[in-house]
Amino acid sequence: MKRLCNALITPLFFVLITFRIADISIANLEIPRNSLNNIMPFMVFPIILINIQIVPIEYFKRAALFFLLPISVLIFSSDIRALGSIIALIFLIPLYRIFLSRLNPKNLTIILSAIIFIILYDLINSKYFGIYNWGYYGRDRLFLGIFHPKDQAYLIIYLYLLLNSILSNKRFVSTVFYFFSLICIYLTDSRGAMLGFVVFGGVSFFGNKVIKFLIPISLLAILAVCFNYNFEEINTLSSNRVGIWLDILNQNINPSNSIDSSFLYFSYHGIYGLFAIIFWIIFAFIIAFKSFGDELKYFILIITLGIFDLGLFSFSNLVALHCWTLCLLHEEN
Repeated sequence: MKRLCNALITPLFFVLITFRIADISIANLEIPRNSLNNIMPFMVFPIILINIQIVPIEYFKRAALFFLLPISVLIFSSDIRALGSIIALIFLIPLYRIFLSRLNPKNLTIILSAIIFIILYDLINSKYFGIYNWGYYGRDRLFLGIFHPKDQAYLIIYLYLLLNSILSNKRFVSTVFYFFSLICIYLTDSRGAMLGFVVFGGVSFFGNKVIKFLIPISLLAILAVCFNYNFEEINTLSSNRVGIWLDILNQNINPSNSIDSSFLYFSYHGIYGLFAIIFWIIFAFIIAFKSFGDELKYFILIITLGIFDLGLFSFSNLVALHCWTLCLLHEEN
């Protein structure tokens, strides 16, 4: 039975990845939005139970360090849906690691073919014609049949991460594809994804000293916002996130439909959530710098994206699933 379940892991993730791409398309495949969240636990739970003994104990130690505090915040706030997402992510990571170990050019071609099919299907049948110059989200962007330009950018990042997993020894090819992906993300005009991918590239090519350079810049930006210096420019650069966050903190708007940040989402759950997430950010960075080697760049990527998106702890976010897997299931230094 265990051998059979292990054999099912790779095709299972082919289905889940394809389903996720269809899920973020403009729904010409008539798949309800967020349907992946509804079916994944039922698809993976039996395999999780059978394979739980193959997971190294070090993984559970790291998972506890990085997820227990967010879980405690969600329990305190009774946010059952988000709590279930984090728990599903913790148990899905070991299976995804097995999938990555079997990733090869042939399997990657299957994934690419599925993505191309869905995109072409949407472009042919969509009422939103045009690959570019589609201003529904406020400005002209690259449009490939995906529901939101941010999701297109995340899809590009995910494809790069997959390719990089099988081309780790071919640095030149990986570098060329990185800059090609960077151009594609720039065309989507998703600023959060662009920032995350640039920081990821900086850490990949130049090491951890890039982070030491970014920390004072971030502090200066925070001070500028506090003293209302160049606020409009900083707000525009953040895709108006800073203005939204300030309105939420000042309780000028209903945050239920406006939070575009994993960190602000937790801080909204009262003063406990605010202090908890500040503590978690400091704690997580200390642990990451101490525990991670080359995997640190994946942690930096997901943390940066989490500033602009709610998918930091979402098992349906393929980039988050990939990054957390490589961070939490690695060899000891």
